[in-house]
Amino acid sequence: MLTILALQAVLVLLKDRCATLAPSGLSSAQLRSCLIDLRLSDLDAADVIELAPHLANLTALQMLHLTNSNICDVSASELAPHLGTLTALQQLYLHTNAINEKGASTLAPQLGKLTALQALGLEHNTIGTVGASALAPHLGKLTALQTLGLHSNAIGDSGASALAPYLGKLAALRTLQLNENAIGGAGASALALQLDNMAALQQLYLSLNAIGDVGVSALAPHFCKLTALQRLDLASNSIGDVGASALAPHLGTLTALQELYLDTNDIGDAGAIALAPQLAKLTALRDLELSYNTIGDDGASKLALFSGDGVLRIDNQRAPPAQTSAGDQPSNDVVNTHDKRRKPWMPALLSCFRKAAVSI
Repeated sequence: MLTILALQAVLVLLKDRCATLAPSGLSSAQLRSCLIDLRLSDLDAADVIELAPHLANLTALQMLHLTNSNICDVSASELAPHLGTLTALQQLYLHTNAINEKGASTLAPQLGKLTALQALGLEHNTIGTVGASALAPHLGKLTALQTLGLHSNAIGDSGASALAPYLGKLAALRTLQLNENAIGGAGASALALQLDNMAALQQLYLSLNAIGDVGVSALAPHFCKLTALQRLDLASNSIGDVGASALAPHLGTLTALQELYLDTNDIGDAGAIALAPQLAKLTALRDLELSYNTIGDDGASKLALFSGDGVLRIDNQRAPPAQTSAGDQPSNDVVNTHDKRRKPWMPALLSCFRKAAVSI
């Protein structure tokens, strides 16, 4: 195995477990059969455009990171047709770019060809309602998908409603990140109808939206299907006593739940008292976050009585710290230190790809 670390670039070239290959000596056949993991970040749009045509040579590629690289309309249109050729790809991370509605619409049909894909990270872009609607029918083809990151994309109620019926086709999905997307009660209600088809879901992130009492009341009755759910994040959603009371009788069905985030809402004593008896049924629960609500002594004492051995947080200062989400984590570890200068390793990398292309 040869691993080349060049700033944020990682190439993993596997010939076999014993032999070491020199990049300058790689033949086309070796490159095609060996390169399974390509991680690049902090590129600029010109780098992405220059790199794109060479991706078609990497037919064995299983993981591709192109993160924090200013992928925009133009570079997305250059990248799209070559992405569709990577039929062995299992993990694709395009988070923290500048992919907007037009870019997402261009990429969408090619993403639908990647039927082996297990993880797709599109967090921290601006795909919006139009982009989400364009992606939706193509996401529905990715039936092997286990992780979908759409955090922080401003998809809104219309985008969530467009995505919902196709998310319901992803029976293998384990992690769904839809936090910080301006989703309200209508979008949450559309998603609720599809939860019945997501029995494998283990992590559901909906924080930093505006689903409110209407949205959580629509979602709650469908939680009984999520018997594998371990983390539920509903923080910062304007959920009040009505929503908490609607959620309460359905919480007890989430027997695998380990982490529950309801902080930074509008839950008072009445909501806390409704929630409390259901907590006793959650024997796997180890972290319950209810800080930054309006829970008083009565609600807090009731919660403490039923919360078992887990960690219960009730800090009712009404000025929470800078809002972050439990799901606000870029897919894999990528340092977002953008450098606009041409990367010194790019010419050598592209040269390696060109050598492969010459003899194909």
